[in-house]
Amino acid sequence: MIGALLRETIVEPRGAARRLMAMRLDLRTVWMAFALVMVLGTALGLLMRMVFPVPRELLDQMPLLRLQDQPLIAGAVQSVFLIAIAWAMAAIGRRFGGDGRFDQTLLLVSWMEFTLMMVQVVQIFATLLFPPVATLIGFAGFGVFFMLLTVFSAEANGFTSLPLVFLGVLASLLLAALVAAVFFVFFGLMPIPEVGN
Repeated sequence: MIGALLRETIVEPRGAARRLMAMRLDLRTVWMAFALVMVLGTALGLLMRMVFPVPRELLDQMPLLRLQDQPLIAGAVQSVFLIAIAWAMAAIGRRFGGDGRFDQTLLLVSWMEFTLMMVQVVQIFATLLFPPVATLIGFAGFGVFFMLLTVFSAEANGFTSLPLVFLGVLASLLLAALVAAVFFVFFGLMPIPEVGN
């Protein structure tokens, strides 16, 4: 069932979103699924750090990467980010006439994250066997993220215009990135950009 749903998620994401929401899982079960995905994601992140260690000079330039050495903190940061995405999918969608509910958007975000994890697993094996393909898979994973976020947001809220939803997703992510950058700079996790003379 999971394999079939993964294939449908890539080939027909709207159908996959409808199938997930049709399960009508209660919020407690959705939270449990979300927690499981976060645990798996943290474990995968540790595995990637062991297989592909980050160069020390890059760690000095980007202290934020040091979070990978603290799986609990890294998992907490990622969890907050994904919960914020789920909340925004429902809240911003309702603001524009949608009917998204947080329990449904959290389920969709959890499944989206699981799907991206599977893409990451494929990328790991590709890196070990044929690195050039791994780079292409990385770009594909980036595209899958935006595709699923757009389609799942539209389906959760009953929207039909994917281009308009995509523009809304981009605007929301840019705003979130700005807020996150201020937060990370404030706590010294990201260097302050230097402006040349």
